[in-house]
Amino acid sequence: MTPQEFRAERATGIGGSDVAAVFNVGYGCRKRLWLEKRQEQPDTEREVTGPMELGRFLEPFIAQKYSERSGRQVIERGLIRHPEFPELIVHIDREIRDLQREAPGVLEIKALGRETYFKSKREGMAEDYILQTNHGCLVTGFQWASFAVMNRETAEVLWWDIARDDALCGQIRDECLKFWALVENGPAPDRLPPEDARCHRCLFSGQCQGRAMEELMRAAGAGAVVDRTLGPLVREFLETHALLDEAEEIHKGVKENLKAAMGDRILVEVPGVGKIHFKPNMEWDMALLEATLPEVAAQFRTKYDVTALGKARPELEKHFKRVGTTRPLRIYPAR
Repeated sequence: MTPQEFRAERATGIGGSDVAAVFNVGYGCRKRLWLEKRQEQPDTEREVTGPMELGRFLEPFIAQKYSERSGRQVIERGLIRHPEFPELIVHIDREIRDLQREAPGVLEIKALGRETYFKSKREGMAEDYILQTNHGCLVTGFQWASFAVMNRETAEVLWWDIARDDALCGQIRDECLKFWALVENGPAPDRLPPEDARCHRCLFSGQCQGRAMEELMRAAGAGAVVDRTLGPLVREFLETHALLDEAEEIHKGVKENLKAAMGDRILVEVPGVGKIHFKPNMEWDMALLEATLPEVAAQFRTKYDVTALGKARPELEKHFKRVGTTRPLRIYPAR
């Protein structure tokens, strides 16, 4: 199936990846989804990004890894329509067969960037993913689902099993049917406030927000030139900047775990990897030095320039230096 055929098929109903937008959750909104389902022409060409292409390419690989690690069989399925409400559709990534369960389940798959992956690992399934998996259960009639994600950088795979939430499925059904009536007969849903971040990356922002968006951009940019072609580079900059913050947080956590694992050990050799030094610093006991040799302490008043003190009076170190409270962790990689 070509991308054009897939989009045309998606336009015939509300699928799993559409549900979050029905509830104004996630990256999209009701107004954008309404325009898409009516196959309105966007302001700019739809961009197929590298991560989007990579996600489609990696889907079979993730499904295979999920199957191997879970011990479950996965089966490809085509378009599925709700037997009573044909406007509710789903392209589940795979159907799951589990010997421990009598009935099959829904498998949804995502290949995530590092930042989003670790956020999912810390916080669990996001709201839009919960809506998507329950929508899959609603349309297929299955009673359970599994949501698998893979870190695009490390190929680490994890997943969550969830039971169908009948109350949520009922809410999804009702809201989607109301929304589909708007798609067929109007009117258009309310738009988001133009200052909403989602509007600034939406393909329909111009025709949806109109003058409100232009005035907002003029006010924010103070006469800045509008250039949508820079979008991919700006998004890449913001994504990589977020990766730096995420990497720093992860690094701090690993460092604390390593300190705890070192315990009281000062020097540890890790064959083939490197050496770990975890030796407490020796610090001047300035209170004792002031009480004993106030004239010496008075010479080093700039927060007691301990480096200068050690060089000027090295003979004092054995009497006035103690094991301090700081214990730096240093790692020297193997050569």
